[in-house]
Amino acid sequence: MATEVERPTAPNRRGPRVRQVSLRLTLLLVAVVAVGMAGYRQWRRYHTIVTAVYAVDDLVPADPPGADAFQPLMDEVAATVQPGSWQAHGGDGTMIPFMLNRSLLVRNNVAAHEQVRAFLGRKRAASGTRPVREPGPTSSRVAGGTP
Repeated sequence: MATEVERPTAPNRRGPRVRQVSLRLTLLLVAVVAVGMAGYRQWRRYHTIVTAVYAVDDLVPADPPGADAFQPLMDEVAATVQPGSWQAHGGDGTMIPFMLNRSLLVRNNVAAHEQVRAFLGRKRAASGTRPVREPGPTSSRVAGGTP
């Protein structure tokens, strides 16, 4: 019977070096994923279209009645909040006055909605008014039809 002779093996000198490289690559991969996710979140704020209704009864005069009363406020919002994002300037954003409950229907990206809320808050603070009902989004849909 033949017996196997154990051969002495050379110590693995590459082991610690390979582990060090693997650790560095893993850390690099984690950093790339983290930066990518942050970039995606930022991209999504400007490319996800959302529709919301804002109560503006305190910011729109009662006279003249109708859509003309909303026009100065709509012009100010369009000039202040991401001007390039509105349809008049080639963007996707729209504003529609809803006269029945004196609200403003706004369809634009998430970042624009954040700025619209802040803009309306500053206008209210400056004029010392509050809406009859609290403003806030009543519907939220992503472009493409899925909530």
